[in-house]
Amino acid sequence: MIDYMIRIVLSPPRKWEFIKKNPFLLLAVIPFDQFFQVARIVRLLYLFLRIV
Repeated sequence: MIDYMIRIVLSPPRKWEFIKKNPFLLLAVIPFDQFFQVARIVRLLYLFLRIV
C-alpha cells in the first residue's frame, strides 16, 4: 500500500494516467474483504458448473 501511494505521488502530474496504465497495482492494494471472497466463490462455482 505504501509503495503504491509513493508511486502515485512520484508519478507525472497526471495521476489518473498512472492509475489507468497500472490497474493491477490498484487491484493488488484493495484489501480482500467479504465482498471479494463472495465474488471469488461465485467465480469458482461458475467455472465448476461450466466444466460439468
